[in-house]
Amino acid sequence: RPSSRGHIDNFTANMSAGYPSTSLSQQQHFHYGSHLPPYPALAGVLPQSPYRHPPFPLSFSPYAPTSAPFSKDSVQPILAVGGTLDTDYHVNQFHSRALNGRSEMGEGAIVGENIGVNDDLLSSLPPTPAVGRRSTKLSFLASLRHCGEDEEALTVVQTQTGEHSGKKELEPNLIAVSDTNLDELRLTPQPLEDSVNYNKIGDILEKKEEKMEDKKDIGIEENLRSGVTSAIKDNVKAAHKKSEYKPKRITRNQPGTLHVVPSRKFFRPRQEVSAQLVFPLEFLQSRLDKLSKNLTSFEDDSTENAGGAPSVSHAGRSPHGPIPTRPEVPPRPVLRDMLNTLSIGLFRRGVASNANSIVAKEIDSFPVNQEGPNIRCNVQFYAPRSPGTFTFRLYYADEPVQVLASGPSFRVQVRGNDLEPGLRFILSQFRAKKMSSAAMHQLASIFRDLKCSDNSTPSSSSPGRHWNGNPAQQQQQQQQELAGAGRAAYGCLCEARKVLEGAEIDHKKTVDKLNSDIEGLQEKHLLAKEEEQAEIKEKLAAFRIERASCDRKKNDTEFSFASILKAIVTNQNVQALLRSNQVHQYNTHYQLWCPLLQTFAHRSSRENLESFKLEREKMQIERLGFVPNFMALDALRLTDFVSLTESCKLLFSQVSPNPRFFHDREHIRLRVLEIVKCCESMPRETEVAVFGSSANGFGTGASDLDMCIKLPPHQRALDDPPAAMGKLAEDLELAGMLSLVARLTARIPIILFEDHETQMDCDISMENPLAVHNTQLLGTYSKIDRRVRELGYVVKKWAKARNINNPSDGTLSSYGYILMIIHFLQRRSSPVIPNLQRLKSDGKPVCKNDKVPLIPFKHPTEKDFMVNAYFYNPTDEGSMQSLQNDAQRNKESIGVLFAAFFRYYAIEFNYRQHVISINSPGMVEKDFKAEVDCWPVRNNLSIEDPFETFYDVAHVVKTSKFHHIREEFALAYTKIVSSGYPKHLVSHNNIPKANLMDIICEDISVSLNDDKINNLS
Repeated sequence: RPSSRGHIDNFTANMSAGYPSTSLSQQQHFHYGSHLPPYPALAGVLPQSPYRHPPFPLSFSPYAPTSAPFSKDSVQPILAVGGTLDTDYHVNQFHSRALNGRSEMGEGAIVGENIGVNDDLLSSLPPTPAVGRRSTKLSFLASLRHCGEDEEALTVVQTQTGEHSGKKELEPNLIAVSDTNLDELRLTPQPLEDSVNYNKIGDILEKKEEKMEDKKDIGIEENLRSGVTSAIKDNVKAAHKKSEYKPKRITRNQPGTLHVVPSRKFFRPRQEVSAQLVFPLEFLQSRLDKLSKNLTSFEDDSTENAGGAPSVSHAGRSPHGPIPTRPEVPPRPVLRDMLNTLSIGLFRRGVASNANSIVAKEIDSFPVNQEGPNIRCNVQFYAPRSPGTFTFRLYYADEPVQVLASGPSFRVQVRGNDLEPGLRFILSQFRAKKMSSAAMHQLASIFRDLKCSDNSTPSSSSPGRHWNGNPAQQQQQQQQELAGAGRAAYGCLCEARKVLEGAEIDHKKTVDKLNSDIEGLQEKHLLAKEEEQAEIKEKLAAFRIERASCDRKKNDTEFSFASILKAIVTNQNVQALLRSNQVHQYNTHYQLWCPLLQTFAHRSSRENLESFKLEREKMQIERLGFVPNFMALDALRLTDFVSLTESCKLLFSQVSPNPRFFHDREHIRLRVLEIVKCCESMPRETEVAVFGSSANGFGTGASDLDMCIKLPPHQRALDDPPAAMGKLAEDLELAGMLSLVARLTARIPIILFEDHETQMDCDISMENPLAVHNTQLLGTYSKIDRRVRELGYVVKKWAKARNINNPSDGTLSSYGYILMIIHFLQRRSSPVIPNLQRLKSDGKPVCKNDKVPLIPFKHPTEKDFMVNAYFYNPTDEGSMQSLQNDAQRNKESIGVLFAAFFRYYAIEFNYRQHVISINSPGMVEKDFKAEVDCWPVRNNLSIEDPFETFYDVAHVVKTSKFHHIREEFALAYTKIVSSGYPKHLVSHNNIPKANLMDIICEDISVSLNDDKINNLS
């Protein structure tokens, strides 16, 4: 940027002298004064940039008079720049007309990116500097040859001098001609391609008419196609664009291993812990070879630049421009250099990015030893002071996306003598304000995990504690420690209460303002012009997102405080820290909490248990339409489930498939197979396989038919699956299939359609062998016990009736509900079905120290990824009979299981902490999935696929729909309880048992009247 008149004079002199083209550095900023001479014959040199960035070529060519005729050797210049324009602007459409083989544009215009036939010309033209005159205004003339009367418009951005300043981001290679004070323009060039031969431009323009004719032919052809086919093409493009997603963290194919030393699961705060690294030298050598190859390529490019178009050096400057010098080449790295920036970080488990470590240390600061083909290194840390689950990760600090190794998780627990210091540390976080949210989570964690020994006796592991055998002194010391921990705990509770009240005040203030802004924009949208409506819609969307974020923040604060209150009410060890009146106060406040709505009701003026319960029920009636009843099933008489059991069995007999069910589906499969074999994008040996509910034992007459492509053994995959499926979609449409929708951007491309003969809903997806394997797994589960299928059919019927079984609408698929049923049946006190993926080949369960059976299976879509496809599949009647005998140990009827299923997912299952899984032996925590498979930590429903364990089956469920699904679980259980409990336990008991199943599976379009709502209350 010229900072003095001398620089500008040199610049204008160079422009007039007609120097040859030169180069300009990448981040050059330049400002033009208003005293430049008008219309010089120019080839300019701009002042050298002081910024440290690699050079790139930016060439200028002589200016040709506007009166000169167009030819291959004479082209009108265009100022081609990219960057930021700080001024007021407005966009006009300018249509050029053919005038003597060229088009003329008036003065005072910034010509934007060409649309249509001028694209190639624009990309071929190098930039030329702005040309000014001594007045306060600049005028430019630009000419382009026009091909055809109906050429699409050029975008014209005309700047005007004004008092206000706006900001418009310009695309690279934008054509710009201004009519404003040059001092008001700040243009930042972007990297451009090397100079091109102007002789090619005439050839480009001569071919435009042919290209335009081709475009017209293409347009006619596309108009003849149906709208569905056009949508398929757009879907193919979207699928290709979606494949460019870049993750924040990659955890697969880790070359190294990390161990926690000492090897234990629990640590005290600030206890010494080490990360022991074992890393292969082979990986470091491959990284070294890659860097050396890149460096060699850089050296070759530098040598070529030094002999041809020189690179810019900051070492000096001549009157004619920068002095060409060869850039410095960095020294070649050695193997030891590969340890630089190799870091081990301590993370809270599940943190999304490697940039968010608690502490990170580079391993070259510690002794590194070579042992055979590996290197070993021990890096010392201290366990965090706050409770939680933590882990170690190895990564390059300059390439933090790839995790090179990760260690086992360990927990920090605050117990014994660490209790008071831990609580006082949390208290300091509360008072620091910024850490109040984390402090609430930590306090809830301490209260939840507090054990009997934590506040009764000093920790025997505490260093330097000797009691000298004096029981009185020991008891006095214990009381003092308990009193100190109690004071700190009460202080934390008071601060947590302030955080909750502050969050409620801030939420109300922010949401009221956002609602007011949204209402104003909605009124403005009704009166706005069409061109203004898009901008208003964007603002409305931004306000709604901000409002949702504000709601989540308040809900998280409320849930954390409710977790603290729940620990006080349910954990006697926490109660021992507090006074009895304090415990009663927090127990009373806990009555305002609704676990279903995840929020507190408004406080009553009378602070007692009954008034707070009434306030909670009032809120539930207003927001849910009923008062949830979560009384335990143990209080219910088993005879009251007789009618419910009979209704479930009757419904099962009505919806279970008949022989025609399988005949019709096989007929459709054969017709689709014929279309697939004739499709030019599919190999001739391709087969079609059936999977899903039509083959897994849970299908009904209304179930759709799920099919998938099965490629021949010699061909592992197609080159372009979305394009191939798009062509198949066109063929299915030509064959008469109805309501065709191609979802080519899905994880596995899929085509949905309606069979024109049977009007059955069908879909066919890209090769999905794991889906077929999964169908066999679910089919085996369905054969173990009749109650598995009965419960599956009844739950699917209920979900359909309540309109919560539609993934395209943000709810859960039938497959998801089946996995929820299997998970529930596996976790009964006496399991109905075992975990087939944790049974060995002889049918016996895998013990703690046994290895899980493994059948490696290459994933069809994930590159270089193997899954374990093993599950116990009994091949003879004796093996299956053994599983069935084990299932009979559970004596619960289908009616009891039906009611318990709703209660489990309405109130018992912890959606914030756990994942629904039928593969793991215990409960899977969400932060574990976030750590291992990079799942986003959500408070919604999450379901792990049994084979593709990295895949969340419930990822399509929207937050609002999840809350609706959970409310439906609670409503169904409340209906059952209101029917079955004795009258002295339920105030209203007017639901007839004979019609209970009809009421539970009532169509959601039929709303409950006030009498029924009162009955449920």
